[in-house]
Amino acid sequence: TARDLGSPPATLGFVLMNELDDAFNAFPGAAAPNPSGTPETDFFYGSAVKYARLVKRAAPGKLVGWALHDIPQWLGFASRASPRSPDGASLVAGQTYLAQISGAFDYFGFNTYQTSPAGLQAVMGSAGGGVIAGGGLSYGAPGIADQIKPLLLTEIGWAHSGVTAGVADAGSEAGFTHAGVAAFASEEEVAQRAALVLRAAYLEHSRLMLGTFYFEFCDEWWKARSHTARDDDEDAFGLFGRRRSAGRPIEDALWIDGAGPKLPLDELVPYSLLLQAIKDMIGSLTPPPPPSPSPRPPPLPPPPTPSPLAPYPKPPPPPPPPSPTHGAD
Repeated sequence: TARDLGSPPATLGFVLMNELDDAFNAFPGAAAPNPSGTPETDFFYGSAVKYARLVKRAAPGKLVGWALHDIPQWLGFASRASPRSPDGASLVAGQTYLAQISGAFDYFGFNTYQTSPAGLQAVMGSAGGGVIAGGGLSYGAPGIADQIKPLLLTEIGWAHSGVTAGVADAGSEAGFTHAGVAAFASEEEVAQRAALVLRAAYLEHSRLMLGTFYFEFCDEWWKARSHTARDDDEDAFGLFGRRRSAGRPIEDALWIDGAGPKLPLDELVPYSLLLQAIKDMIGSLTPPPPPSPSPRPPPLPPPPTPSPLAPYPKPPPPPPPPSPTHGAD
């Protein structure tokens, strides 16, 4: 895959894995003052280093990293713990997991659904030295600044279904991330939230920010519990919604078994307020173009060409010597 996709200029880079950062893999569970590696964490970090190197050999010049949740435990653990049984190839002795990951990656990616600049500050900022309860660290912690790669927000977005699914993730154990992804009642509320949080990401954390992927392009209607309503936040993160074409009822089937999608295909409907809010926010971050240079004064006329000097006259030849006078015999 890396060889096939590593040449086209449209390929920015590669994400080795997504959200495989739970306890006992990325970190051993309960925080300890002096944590040590385990066979599970050796495998987790060793595999990341191994495949990062493989991808970089196959696709030199492309970015390589991963996408984790916005949980702080892995970073606190990896900055203090070293491999238990280093293989000498992917992992070596005497270096922390974080140092070795940092040497193999071009960026650190994470998926976040924080709803305020304060929440984002806890993930990316340096307040309180970046130390977080439960043994975690923020990406902006000064003590690990030399090992932090640029941050790519591999997912960030907000649902506007008005429903909260309440699905817990690993980070909720420390009360750090959402126990259920927050959902907002209207598109207008999400537009305001997106502008507020994204602006904070770029302005307050510009030293770390590499970029953002908005989650997501269109609503995932197939995740809804019914065809007639956006009834779960999993189906309502889109920048675009959908509308049935040709007057088909919303309850009409999407798919015909054995034949494929039912035609005509649904139409994409833009959430204009949300799209415009993001567009305006990005536009406000773009530096203004440099002022036009002042018109140059007309060039000075060339200096006059000097007249050629007359050749220096040659001195006249000396007169001939006088003829000798001969006396009379």
